[in-house]
Amino acid sequence: MANHKMELLHITVAIVTVLSLCAMCAPANAGVSPDDGKFVGNNGAAIIGEKNLVFLNESWQPSLNTNEYIIPYGIIRSTAADIPVIISFNGPFDSSLYEDELNKTDEYEVTGPNGRIKFYFFPPELDVKTKVCGEVFDWVTKGDNITFEADTNLWFITNLSWDFRFFEGPLPNNITYKLLNPSNVQLYNIGGVSLIGNNVGFDYKGKNSLTINTANLDTGVYTLSIEPDPETNNGLDVEGPEIEFEVRNEGVTIEAEPLEQATNEEITFTVTTTPHTNITLGVTWGIDVNAEFIEGKGNVERGGTSAFGKSDKNGDFKAVAYFIFSGTYEITATEYGCADGKSSTRENTTDRIEVVIRPYEAKVEVNRDPPIFHIGENVEISVSMPKKAGDNITLKINDEVVRTGASVDGFDYSWKTENLAPDSYKIAVWVLPFSDPYRDPPDASITVVLIRGGLFAEPSAPFVALGDKFKIEGIVPGRDRVDILTIAPEGGSGKGFLAEAGGVLDAPGLTYGAYGVDTDGEFETEAIAVGEDVDTGTYLIAALNYGRDGVWGKSHNNNLLEVLSNDYASPLGAKSIDQLLAILKDRTINAAGTDDLLGIATISVEKGFVTLDELEDVPLGKKIEITGMTNRQVDTPIIVTVEGLEETTPKLKPRIAKVKEDDKTFYNTFSISFDTTSTNIGTYEVTADDGDGHTASTTVTILPAEEHSVTVSTTPTPKTEDQEPETGEEAEKPPVKTTTPTPTPTEEPAEQPGFGMPLTIAGLLLAVVVLLRRRNKR
Repeated sequence: MANHKMELLHITVAIVTVLSLCAMCAPANAGVSPDDGKFVGNNGAAIIGEKNLVFLNESWQPSLNTNEYIIPYGIIRSTAADIPVIISFNGPFDSSLYEDELNKTDEYEVTGPNGRIKFYFFPPELDVKTKVCGEVFDWVTKGDNITFEADTNLWFITNLSWDFRFFEGPLPNNITYKLLNPSNVQLYNIGGVSLIGNNVGFDYKGKNSLTINTANLDTGVYTLSIEPDPETNNGLDVEGPEIEFEVRNEGVTIEAEPLEQATNEEITFTVTTTPHTNITLGVTWGIDVNAEFIEGKGNVERGGTSAFGKSDKNGDFKAVAYFIFSGTYEITATEYGCADGKSSTRENTTDRIEVVIRPYEAKVEVNRDPPIFHIGENVEISVSMPKKAGDNITLKINDEVVRTGASVDGFDYSWKTENLAPDSYKIAVWVLPFSDPYRDPPDASITVVLIRGGLFAEPSAPFVALGDKFKIEGIVPGRDRVDILTIAPEGGSGKGFLAEAGGVLDAPGLTYGAYGVDTDGEFETEAIAVGEDVDTGTYLIAALNYGRDGVWGKSHNNNLLEVLSNDYASPLGAKSIDQLLAILKDRTINAAGTDDLLGIATISVEKGFVTLDELEDVPLGKKIEITGMTNRQVDTPIIVTVEGLEETTPKLKPRIAKVKEDDKTFYNTFSISFDTTSTNIGTYEVTADDGDGHTASTTVTILPAEEHSVTVSTTPTPKTEDQEPETGEEAEKPPVKTTTPTPTPTEEPAEQPGFGMPLTIAGLLLAVVVLLRRRNKR
């Protein structure tokens, strides 16, 4: 089979080469009509689907009468032994009737009463692509040019002799560009350019290109394919694969990351347009001299207060800018069509985006994370500014001013919470004169939740990764149950993770469960699975107990779901997290005279991640101590691999580290060590993989082993019976030369059994070292 494929390749190359050489003397036409048919000689070729094929035997030559050498009937047989294709024919052969059989192989043998020849069948190749501004692209701006390019093998539909001489057909190999508009109606002529009768004959080697202008086309998605003309392609009646392209009204879109930034910090603008298109970016709202587009970054050829450049072959244009003063700026992107100037003369299109620039960054923190406090505790507030700006700071708590004229160097404030109601409180700051505390939004804020004592709840970890599990646990002394609600970051419209009882809330972001409490007042939920499709962000966890009266608030009802869902004009699914918390409090703990209890906690739902700490170089023979951090749950296995990056460095056997909780870090950690005794020096890549697609990698270099010096002690240090053996750092210290203490006349000398033998061995070792050094010097 390999020899057969190589032979086929050589023959095909020969056909193409000879036809190419003959192109200078041959006419463009090569096609034949199905009425006239096509002659196929020895080593000839045909396309599957041709309807009138006449086989000539191996004795035919151009100087001879063709009709005398026709094989009138016979057998077509595949030469592939493992694909038994046998087709009988009598007269001209219609290959369109045997498309399934002929597609199984390419080389065939024709045997008839007056000869035997070998020839080849090829499937039709009818590929088409669209180009905009010289690049393969799938959309165009209305009014611009788009080019259709056909790539076919229809030029094979011609007459070839046994010695590959070219015998042209009388017709062109015509194709039709089948173009369907967004309403699925076929178009035949675009602006005077006909889509039918386009020649892909011998001179064109099966190729054709056609450029149209889209000014008169409707916007929307078009479908394009190629159909050969059966009347000029020996009856071939098939359609090539379809592709789609879009005609758009606007030829440019712009995005910015981030949309809000501090002064002198960079913003990246990303413009999407057609390939090799001239682009300008400029400030159309705000003071343009405050902007600086960085020349040379992204695609910016000329920078300054505006940017100019060209999009790349994919139609992407990037620019980076910073702003020296605060405010709102509108950036407009304008595209001017293809940079080669061959596009049509249409109006330029634009798109714009707004970015907000702030001159400073204030920060508000409290002494607890998450910020949940029992009423009566002091909340320690810390205000700071990483970049000093402004004159002074105003601090508000729930829109009440508690401090003014505070230093921009930062300050602390102790907020006393006695006699306050359970609720969420917003702590916010304004930096003057840039912002007005009575008119503008705050420059920084944080929300603190105050709860009554008596019920405490918290998750098993402050975070959980998608796909993991967590528990909620706590204490409510003297009560026998606890109801738990979780509210997604987007409120009632979000996607939560607990199973709602009965579905009566009609709010997928607000989910519910009820749990028992043991005799010590402690409760714990079962492991709550966090699906891969739930919302990420901070969830509010509300744990409640309806008190000793057995009902919620003043409702006379012990069903929390019914109490929450009654008497609201709009569904809970349309309410925010703050609105849902307000409803919850209003129906429970805020009712006059109620003894309901509420405990608030939060948990951050995050995408999983794994990180590795940087590794220092390790001498050969020492262990590689690998540590890392992850938000995966405790006991999750982390697969750690150490693989050499050079031919001389082997791959070590993978090891599994278990994730563990670490009270010194916010996230969980893992660690593992690898012995390097059997490795080689060189660089190794260390990879940690949690098995769920979260990985991290770093490198470590194994150096040559450390050379240890030999220290000879003439006298061992005496050790008393009470002396403990050396451990830790003391055991690592090298021996120190000592002398035997001289006993006083009243003392018996300490017995030193076997001292002569160690001294003799030490002397021999020293002698060996000296001899080796002398030998090396030679």
